[in-house]
Amino acid sequence: MTIAFDIQIEEPAQGAATEPVARRTRSTSVTIAERFLHYVDVFGRGVLLDFERRRLLTVDTSSTTYSDLGAAS
Repeated sequence: MTIAFDIQIEEPAQGAATEPVARRTRSTSVTIAERFLHYVDVFGRGVLLDFERRRLLTVDTSSTTYSDLGAAS
């Protein structure tokens, strides 16, 4: 079984109280499956928590880097 959904977060931007309230919107997607959880973090990196292998993996497509942080704690 897999559950996937998109999240849109809207929050006020930083600024002086006298300025009109500007809003910043971020979007991400989350996939929850039997053996893993996948989401995109605020930096745009794909994060995979592999429950079966107890691994935390990240993929940054903008800098073309991959990281395997070993056993997830």
